[in-house]
Amino acid sequence: MKNLTLARQLSLVIIGLLFVTSGTASDKSLWQLNSDKSKLHFVSTKKSSIAEVNTFKTLSGDVYKDGKANISVDLNSVETNIEIRNERMKKHLFNTSKYNQANVSTMIDTKLLAQLKKGESRTVPIKFKLSLHGKEVDLTTDVSIIRKNKNQLLVSTVAPVIIDAKSFDLVPGIEKLKELAKLSSISSAVPVSFHLQFDRKN
Repeated sequence: MKNLTLARQLSLVIIGLLFVTSGTASDKSLWQLNSDKSKLHFVSTKKSSIAEVNTFKTLSGDVYKDGKANISVDLNSVETNIEIRNERMKKHLFNTSKYNQANVSTMIDTKLLAQLKKGESRTVPIKFKLSLHGKEVDLTTDVSIIRKNKNQLLVSTVAPVIIDAKSFDLVPGIEKLKELAKLSSISSAVPVSFHLQFDRKN
């Protein structure tokens, strides 16, 4: 009986190890975002007609074996080319002391990525979830995917994605920015575009 019990315990351990191993394999990252060669821009519009292009300097992300893709944006890396405005956005708009990242999650057709030949491109619709300022919103957009070479993929927006600040409870922050900068208006509709490079992981 003791030998039988021991055998059962060993069987359970082996099954558990196989489960963990297979789960790790399915979550393996195939492609990694190259932050130095990726760009994410957003346009802020003040006084109804003055538009300014801003960016985030630090991005990270992966595409996994099962097609899951995640991108994280360091909100503390916001760059508006005016230091005091950077600080005001971090403190009053994004509240980075509490919410220091925005996250995008989606699913990518890995078969499509494998089928793309060098220099070939496809435009595909994607559904994604944006987590920002403690809120999660489902959005859709079209992206262009280009197979630059065997080890590099380029993913870009076909048209800007319009982010509604109201959906993320960012309007009070916008009102505070208006007050500090003595502006008559700042639009709550924010066009966002990106150009991302993913490098194949060895």
